Amino acid sequence: MLKIGVFLLGLAAATGQAGPEQNPQVSDIVFKNVRVLKGIPVDEFMDTMGMFASSLGYDCSSCHSPEIRTNRDAFAIETPLIQRARGMITMMNTLNRTYFRGEPRVSCFTCHRGNYSPEIIPSLALQYGELKEDPNAIASAPRSFTWMWETASKRTTATTAGSRKNGGRCRWSA
Repeated sequence: MLKIGVFLLGLAAATGQAGPEQNPQVSDIVFKNVRVLKGIPVDEFMDTMGMFASSLGYDCSSCHSPEIRTNRDAFAIETPLIQRARGMITMMNTLNRTYFRGEPRVSCFTCHRGNYSPEIIPSLALQYGELKEDPNAIASAPRSFTWMWETASKRTTATTAGSRKNGGRCRWSA
């Protein structure tokens, strides 16, 4: 009985201890000249910057002043690309809020695909080329969508958990 009491006392003491930071530092307090991504935790802010860089094939100095290499305060210098990014973030948030119930379905990568300028003409290889499996791709289709498998002999419908049959091509259907 004494062992159980000591265990419970230790458990109560452990739960009363501070775990991860209850009030993480936020972007607009830590960094200067933050206008659109205000009020988010610093680690989320940095992840977002990484997503921007990856989606456009950039690094930090692509948008920020070249002075950032020697002066950390230079991250706050407003450049034309930073102004453009703010507008694009606003556009992206509006699209997600208006058409996807606020779910993050549209991102920089949706259009840019790792390029500075979005492609406006789709590659016919996407439609007619061989399907290539990307081991790094993460599917995030809503449950209401189904897969349409087109084969030479028939067209079958499966849920997102469905499997590819007869080497068919995948099509989305709402």
